[in-house]
Amino acid sequence: MGRTEDETKNEMLREQSTGLLPAKPKADKAPAPAPARMKALVGARSIACVLVICYHFFSDFRDGDFPAWSVLTTTVQHGYGAVVFFFQLSGFVNVITSERRASDYTSPSFRRVFWKRRLSRLVPTFLFANALFLPVLMSGWNQISVEPFESAAGRWGGVIFTLFAIQTWDPLRPLWRLWNYPSWAVSTEIAFYIIFPFVMPPILYVTKTGSRTLLCGLLVFLFCVLELLIWKGYQDELEFFGVSDGQAADIAYTNPVIRLGEFLTGIVLGCVFHHHRTTSTSGDPPSIGLIADVTSVLMVLIYALAADEMPIPLFVCMISPLTALWLYAMAYDRGYIAKMLQMDLLHTMGEWSYCTYIHQASVMFYLLWALNGQDLGEIYNMVLAKALGELMPDSPILPMWTLPVVLGLCHALGWATVVLVEEPALKYLTRR
Repeated sequence: MGRTEDETKNEMLREQSTGLLPAKPKADKAPAPAPARMKALVGARSIACVLVICYHFFSDFRDGDFPAWSVLTTTVQHGYGAVVFFFQLSGFVNVITSERRASDYTSPSFRRVFWKRRLSRLVPTFLFANALFLPVLMSGWNQISVEPFESAAGRWGGVIFTLFAIQTWDPLRPLWRLWNYPSWAVSTEIAFYIIFPFVMPPILYVTKTGSRTLLCGLLVFLFCVLELLIWKGYQDELEFFGVSDGQAADIAYTNPVIRLGEFLTGIVLGCVFHHHRTTSTSGDPPSIGLIADVTSVLMVLIYALAADEMPIPLFVCMISPLTALWLYAMAYDRGYIAKMLQMDLLHTMGEWSYCTYIHQASVMFYLLWALNGQDLGEIYNMVLAKALGELMPDSPILPMWTLPVVLGLCHALGWATVVLVEEPALKYLTRR
């Protein structure tokens, strides 16, 4: 059934763009007009989701055996960089949605409604995905032999933290690895949502003063530099105090404090975009379509040509400013690449992307179990050891031909979760 344009706007960027109940406007702040549909960004979410799944397929379920073609190899090896786009997009869309409704960020009612709506969108799917993964965890419960889960206390710590979606908040242990590891992104996002109402007023103030373009560019650059310095310094400190290289890398990679710069970058971009769309009388910025196309090409080249051995913190912080410029330009839906990303198929897959992404580990574990005669718990322990840098030589792998099967199953399960879990739960939890 087709949807009206207004319905499409309300559903754009599904998990990020949840509408809020309007806060009572201040006397001098009238509600802004609705933003553009930003369909290209929805389509881009589908590409980013596939890239992340391919990265995990090769890194965790193929012994690091990436495709033979060198350009494709480096592209997939850098697939973790797509998470930068998701975190920036989250900050960006939350600004657009909140500003369109003239939100008063200092109001307790705004914070209450904002947090309720965001958790209502994320948590039901999060719980469902973890329940689907639970048999894998239970089967391997007594066979886990890698730190920090070799003891019952370590395993129960991971379970409890994951139940409350705070598994990435532990500064000393990669608890997120235990139970449906893709759900770490939800834990980190929730930390971002908690601080959103508090960081919005100062960022709004800063981005409205002086030369907006120059100042915002400096802020984005500052966030990237600080993220790299904190990331590298914290990871080195963990290793200095005896944490293994693999665990230290996992702890730093998912820590909300370290990844906060990406979310703040999205907030800055959202403030600039909203200001331009609501105040400009000359239409879209000049050559914005060309900027979108050029940055798209540059993004592809960097993913394909960057050195294989480049440290993850360096690549993430290197790609972050370009991702920010590309995201901002794509938000105007201008340019040839934007037109491609607005295709109905990509747009639909983009709307499923959260639910598609969060099921990938379950799909690959169960498929690996179905294709091998080994015990599911043994397979779980081997894959967990591999992820933490303790590769077991006899660890089973998924054949290359299963990659399209994995992608197909992830998207089918993502669609079913949207229809059967996400949409009904959101409607029920946010009813008046």
